[in-house]
Amino acid sequence: MNINKDYYTILGIPPEATTHQLKAAFRALVKRYHPDTTSLRRRRAETRFHDVNEAYRVLSDPGLRRVYDMRRRAAASRRATRAVELDPSPGVETQAFTDLEVDALAHAALDTLD
Repeated sequence: MNINKDYYTILGIPPEATTHQLKAAFRALVKRYHPDTTSLRRRRAETRFHDVNEAYRVLSDPGLRRVYDMRRRAAASRRATRAVELDPSPGVETQAFTDLEVDALAHAALDTLD
């Protein structure tokens, strides 16, 4: 799982997408970027095909998706905190999580699956 990649953008779906929407987007993109059937350069097709498969692997697993979403929100919170530190606006509240807190939340979420 790579938190620096936006799997929702890679698949072209919103974060609240259903399983059906996720699967439909995945199938269309795999077909489009398959290295043996696309008109793209092979290297570009392989990279996109790999990204699409990685995104689907994470988002199609409920536990991994929950962890990914938590880490994604934490990263956005950190970016918002940095922006506020650079230009504090009155009335703006943010909540930043440390990497250890995010990992603890992720493990807690995975424990609920058992």
